[in-house]
Amino acid sequence: MSRNRQEITIVFIDSDTKTTRVGKLTEEALKDAGFDDSFIQERILYIGNKEIEDSFPNEVICKCWNLTWPKENGLWESDDIEELRSQSKFADSLTKKIYLAARPDTRSSWSKPRFGLAIARMCPLDMIPGRIIDLFELARKVAKIDETPEEIQRRRAFLSRPTE
Repeated sequence: MSRNRQEITIVFIDSDTKTTRVGKLTEEALKDAGFDDSFIQERILYIGNKEIEDSFPNEVICKCWNLTWPKENGLWESDDIEELRSQSKFADSLTKKIYLAARPDTRSSWSKPRFGLAIARMCPLDMIPGRIIDLFELARKVAKIDETPEEIQRRRAFLSRPTE
């Protein structure tokens, strides 16, 4: 990959890609494509214990699901999500749960990208995973958007303030 592209590229990827060989976007593949060690260290951000989905609290997922993919019987509760966290692929378990327990008229609208969009729209600022904030801070740095220490402090205070 050209040096210019390396200068503007950031890789934001599930943490389990470090240990699985299923994905095509591994550190080894990036090195083979010409990415140097400093890129590997500075521009790859891993998220979640395994996947981005597991970085969100149960309460946020329940809120998202109750509004977008309501349960056929009752409301989604934290225990509904917690029981899935021990599965090898949390995101796949979320999908199965929706297809088994969500209202039938909402099941067909489920997809991981739609879930990502829905959770992004309703996640309270104080519950945004830190790694996502790190991603945007790195993107601003790469884009050479300068901030003073005071601006950074104000933004972080804003993001950590309590919300409804």
